[in-house]
Amino acid sequence: MKLAPDYETAKGHYDELGGLDLAPDIITLSTLISKAPDYETAKGHYDELGEQNLDVDLAVLSEMISRAPDYQSAKQYYEKAKASKLAPDEIFFNVLIDRSDSYPVARGWYNEMRKAGLVPNRFIVTTLVRQSTSFGDRFALVRKLIADGQRAGEMVYGALMAKTRDYAIVTEIISRMKRTGLKPDLFIYRHAISCAGSMEKALPIVKEMVSECIEPDDYTWRFLARYGIYYEDI
Repeated sequence: MKLAPDYETAKGHYDELGGLDLAPDIITLSTLISKAPDYETAKGHYDELGEQNLDVDLAVLSEMISRAPDYQSAKQYYEKAKASKLAPDEIFFNVLIDRSDSYPVARGWYNEMRKAGLVPNRFIVTTLVRQSTSFGDRFALVRKLIADGQRAGEMVYGALMAKTRDYAIVTEIISRMKRTGLKPDLFIYRHAISCAGSMEKALPIVKEMVSECIEPDDYTWRFLARYGIYYEDI
């Protein structure tokens, strides 16, 4: 069944077992779960594990939590792992942070992950930063992440910048990115230009942008035109 190319083929083999009055085992049901086309189908086979009194393993729970459509659904698989004395891995925490309905809840899962000795990857860090709703929260979180040995990437700085229109802060973020070897992209430079407020502040940014071989797009040119900046000025 593991070699079946798709769910329908695997399900056909599974139905044959029923015709032979053979009970499915953990390998059979876990294979069907992994090949299931959607969450509800996978959940049906997951429930069969309980009906057959079969113990779930971490791979099955990892598959189910990855498919979970919302926070409460995801949380039940984490709790099942803990109750089964299994150690949830990064996948569990990534999904829980992503599905959390508020920043405090997401931050709690990050703290739990660190207590478990797991190191968040860049995707988890970015997801967590995006969960926070204010610049103050995001700034404090980025500082904490850096203190924890995490390296903030372009997406993290972009998410931080998105919560402020303070020109001094925006340009400091760009400077910090460059000091750490990161390259601001078009969207970051465009945001900085939109926050400039004057030709005197916007012109150095667009010149720096062009020097980095990043050409302004039409949307950026609209901001520049408001300041009286045109192609010949740069």
